[in-house]
Amino acid sequence: MPSERTVFSIHLEDVSVKVLAILHPGSLALAVNNAHISADLVGQSPESRLKADITSAWLFCIDTLASAGAFRRSSRPGRPLQASDYWKVQ
Repeated sequence: MPSERTVFSIHLEDVSVKVLAILHPGSLALAVNNAHISADLVGQSPESRLKADITSAWLFCIDTLASAGAFRRSSRPGRPLQASDYWKVQ
């Protein structure tokens, strides 16, 4: 008997998600340097499986967007800028 089953896996590396408020000049920024997320969803089942392996992540609370700066340099010369480095005030 066939069943509806969805399995997915995603790997994130150096990703930022910024959340803005309508009436507040600041924002929240979630920076993830390395994460692996997988799920096993079975239709009509009361149980689902979600697994998240997060190596490093930061949540930044930014008071005003002007304090975030427009450009940041990498803390690792010769290597690309990491997501977490972008949001840090130097």
